[in-house]
Order: sequence, then C-alpha cells, then structure tokens
Amino acid sequence: MRSLFPLILFGLVGIALLAKKEETPETKEELEKKVREAIRKYSSIYGVPPEYLYGIAMTESSLLPKWAFSYHPDGVSFGIYGLTKYALKDIGMSFNEVKNSVEKQTEATAKYLRKLYKTLKNWNAVIQAYHIGIGNYRRGKRARAYLNRVLKFSRRW
Repeated sequence: MRSLFPLILFGLVGIALLAKKEETPETKEELEKKVREAIRKYSSIYGVPPEYLYGIAMTESSLLPKWAFSYHPDGVSFGIYGLTKYALKDIGMSFNEVKNSVEKQTEATAKYLRKLYKTLKNWNAVIQAYHIGIGNYRRGKRARAYLNRVLKFSRRW
C-alpha cells in the first residue's frame, strides 16, 4: 500500500495540472481583452448582439478588475455584467459556477439576455428588463437611463 502513495499523489497532481484554471486578469486592458474574446464567442453562440454585451459590461463594471469578481455596492449584483443569483437560477447556472470566470460570466449573461429576448422580442426592452427584472418591466417600470448608458457604451464595440 505504501508504494502506491507516490503514484496516487502524482496522479492527483497531474490531474490538477491538466485542469486548466482561468487566469484572473489584473489590469483593465487584460480584462477588456478577455471580455472581448468571450463576447465574440458567446454572442455568436446565443445570438445576442455583441455590442449589447459590451455595453452592459461597461455600464455594470467599467471593466475594472476590482468589480470583475466581486459584489457591487448594491450587494445584489456581481461581476463584470452585474449578474444576480436570480438571473443565474433562471438559466440553470450557479453563482459558484461563474464567480471566478470571465468566460462563464459572459456565457451566463448571453444566455440570460437570449432568454429575455425570447419573451420580450425587443432588445431595448431586454436591456431594461436585464437591469430592473422582467417582472418590473412587465408591470410598466422602465430603466431608460440604464438603456441609454448601455447603448452609449455599445457604440465603442
């Protein structure tokens, strides 16, 4: 049994090395590069306009690394896109799944926007509902200032 210990340990270390962990961007430039790559990928997969994903990222976090993997001051929204646990649950993803990953946060946002679009059929409505919740949007509330900010940033895409 004792002779198996090095093999087991080596196997575990090998598995850990093979499991590629996403590196956390440390500068705004690094984060923006990773976010743009992820947006290109997931906007295509989910059929979401990339400029809207970018506009939401800029509006929610300004692509600052300090907000990329932490809660926002409101204590509810999180990360690059200001995701909420409710939105994640709605698309079958978990907070633990996305909290440390640019890729997963982008995928979750694209997936959620796609789901909202299937219901609302209008991107301006989707962007507002993303910010205030689809229930609030359906009850007549609007987030025009948020929409205008997202659209302003989307022109930088």
